[in-house]
Amino acid sequence: MADWGKIDRFLGERATVAHKAGWLALARHDAGIVYWPGGAFVVAVMTQGAGVGKASDVLAGRVAPAAFRSLAGRRPSASSTTRGRRQGARS
Repeated sequence: MADWGKIDRFLGERATVAHKAGWLALARHDAGIVYWPGGAFVVAVMTQGAGVGKASDVLAGRVAPAAFRSLAGRRPSASSTTRGRRQGARS
């Protein structure tokens, strides 16, 4: 089953993401490998404090597209024509 809420939140179907998330009362993390037609990269986001929760998930979601833009040399868009699919996505 895919978890669309963390590092893969804003990537859409541009990439395949293999990741592992975890949390405690005052900490949340997500780390994984993002595969795209141009290669692969690793993303890890760890947050802690009284404010962890959805805001932490959104922050993690912003990191992967920022790395993608930097590595791909362009801003990813929903109309990107890549062949990657996320782990757990149905064909």
